[in-house]
Amino acid sequence: MVIQDHTEALGKKHEADTLIDQGILGQLLYDVGEENAAAILDAFVQELRVQTGILQTAADNRDLDAIGRAAHRLKSSTASIGAMQLSRVVTLIEQAAREGQGDIVESMMDEFLDLANRSQEEMDAM
Repeated sequence: MVIQDHTEALGKKHEADTLIDQGILGQLLYDVGEENAAAILDAFVQELRVQTGILQTAADNRDLDAIGRAAHRLKSSTASIGAMQLSRVVTLIEQAAREGQGDIVESMMDEFLDLANRSQEEMDAM
């Protein structure tokens, strides 16, 4: 299926990508200024923690609707902040959940959790 093709490509893509795209962060800094950018990053990290918990609980309960909603909420925010690897993973999780492919969602959760934790750590260090 299409999602499996994407997950294979995603694995190859991780080698070349950084966790946080500095160009996107630089643009955010330019657009809103240092103080506002710091506030946006802080809010993002807090929301990422909340949504990670919601997504993990939904995955534990095999609730594909809740998984799809949580992944959707994370999809654009992760991209807009520059967490591109994380954005790709949540996009695939959302798609798999919407298509009823719980096995694919389950197989991607460890990767999601790892990327979410590492992305939070990197942003906390900024």
